[in-house]
Amino acid sequence: MKPSRIMKTQNASSQRRFLMRAVQALFPGEEQFPTLAAEDLAALYLEARPTDVSASRLVPTFLYQVFGNLPQLTAVITLHRTDGLIKRMRAAASSPILPADVRLNLFRPGQEK
Repeated sequence: MKPSRIMKTQNASSQRRFLMRAVQALFPGEEQFPTLAAEDLAALYLEARPTDVSASRLVPTFLYQVFGNLPQLTAVITLHRTDGLIKRMRAAASSPILPADVRLNLFRPGQEK
């Protein structure tokens, strides 16, 4: 992605987040914006992002309890909060598609049992 395109995207994101918050302040009892938390996480990541993101697997990021798939050759980055990631992985691991004698235990990094 060209630097000018990145700047335009970041500006659009900050404007979207500002508008979502302004609407929420005007109408506090109304439906919330489901994408606001994801927009905030992406903005936090981009603000603190190191220049080298060459990993191509799910790895811990420099954000607290956030993992990411940081592919080297694409502008698409996936970010996952630890609690949500573990919940989704546990759901996948308990799939009826797996053989009955297969058991997967998932732990946070640094957690042994």
